[in-house]
Amino acid sequence: LKGHINRPYRRPHTITRQYGSENSCITDGNHRSGMGAPVQDKTAPPKSLEAYGDTRAQTLASLQRIEGELKKLNLTMGDVVQMHIYMVADPRTKQLDFDGMMKAYTQYFGTEKQPNLPVRSAFAVAQLANPGCLIEIEVTAVRTPKK
Repeated sequence: LKGHINRPYRRPHTITRQYGSENSCITDGNHRSGMGAPVQDKTAPPKSLEAYGDTRAQTLASLQRIEGELKKLNLTMGDVVQMHIYMVADPRTKQLDFDGMMKAYTQYFGTEKQPNLPVRSAFAVAQLANPGCLIEIEVTAVRTPKK
């Protein structure tokens, strides 16, 4: 493969987390339902789009929470090697707001400060557990062994 670098394989310590629903716990090496965007407007009706914000706001808040959880494990967003993003169409427009998601995503990945890009898939889904949620993010972060 063009650009492929042959390196001896060393199995890294992998920490997998899922962030999306509201009530989760984080444990090493396991998928757990996790933290999506927190409520942005506490005066709005619970579990409403108004409470959680649009796709951009939810993506940004979810990534901030993921960053905080990774930090507790001495990892950074640069250690994220895989990401799955589950997206629901905004009920106001009846369309996925991929551009809104990307505006938040590009604040964390592919920047001058953090140039790493995880392998990423974005999926359109019919709905998420919370009707106010437009996005759910699952990441895998890898701690490379010290030399």
